Amino acid sequence: TEAWFFPLSIAAGVTSVRDMGGSLSRIREWKSPPKPGVLRPTIIAPGLIVTGPVADTDSRLARVSTPAEGQRVVDALLDRGVDFIKVHDWLNRDTYLAVAAQARRRGSYIAGHLPIAVDPADAVRARQRSIEHMGSGWAGLLLFASQDRSVLDSVSKWASSATGPSDLIKHFTPRWQRHLADSFSPGRARALCAQLARGGVWLTPTTYFSAYLTLMPLDAAIVRDPRLNYLPREIRDLTQYVVPSGRFSRAARNSANVRVYETRALLIRICRNAGVQFLAGTDTGPYGPMIPGFSLHDELERLVADGFKPIEALRAATINPARFFNASDTTGSVRVGKRADLVLLDANPLTSIRNVRRINAVVVGGELLTADIRQRMLDSLTYAYR
Repeated sequence: TEAWFFPLSIAAGVTSVRDMGGSLSRIREWKSPPKPGVLRPTIIAPGLIVTGPVADTDSRLARVSTPAEGQRVVDALLDRGVDFIKVHDWLNRDTYLAVAAQARRRGSYIAGHLPIAVDPADAVRARQRSIEHMGSGWAGLLLFASQDRSVLDSVSKWASSATGPSDLIKHFTPRWQRHLADSFSPGRARALCAQLARGGVWLTPTTYFSAYLTLMPLDAAIVRDPRLNYLPREIRDLTQYVVPSGRFSRAARNSANVRVYETRALLIRICRNAGVQFLAGTDTGPYGPMIPGFSLHDELERLVADGFKPIEALRAATINPARFFNASDTTGSVRVGKRADLVLLDANPLTSIRNVRRINAVVVGGELLTADIRQRMLDSLTYAYR
């Protein structure tokens, strides 16, 4: 995907990317200085995703069943030069804790999903740096904000017998989703968020994809987004599966999905008020309607729509990542001596967060990309994938 992912990211003003699971063979090349004439964002990456035994054909997965296996995989990945260890849904608790401990011994850390068998106290104990998607695709942190223990127990039970994602997803019925939302406890949510804040665990909501596109009623215009023309045909054709036409119906406005979205947004606000730090992530993958780079604009708009101030959303995409990656000495602000990665806007994003779309120019690695150059980059993609 590099042929279109990199130019789209840069054209959208995204000069650094945290990959969350990809090709291990590309790590060393991404870490080396780009060749003359090659533009790419700075990339921070874990290589393979460390998970438990699961029936999933994803080639990015490293499956481990025991603590010893987990430790060996951590060593192998860090020896290959990865930046951190990505953890995922199917790790059992003992293996998860062993993976985290080995990463710390090697001077690294874990980030990723909150595995189904792991609770937030374990994540704090393991010093997990960030939790993505508000936990996982299986209700995640919302389970721990429910006043009904059976909600959490039911997911643990289903996961213990499920062979993989397709087997687990069938249990998340509209009736169950409504109960998840109705059993939400603000008191338990405040205690949960305070625990994460004290433990220094950051959250990456990925709200636009993980919740908005998958839970909320949508306007059919989303499948006619002209930005889809920047993507290869086989990638943009996947849009109909990511946002099926049922999402455009009047009935979608009263679905259980809406209640879950609203409850999730409330949990995010409670965590923000408790002092939890946030990162702006997109979960962009090789499928429409997610447009690399430009989906960050969509994410920032969703954060503001759900209660963030524009300055808070902007920080989640700039200063906060610099602090998270301990890179404040080289990035995160505009100062002499720092890396020349900038996006220049024609309008103030503090007035309207939509102004992040009004890009005048981008500077990446010290190279100025004017509006004309950016447009030629986008036009070349449209032509290539016409």
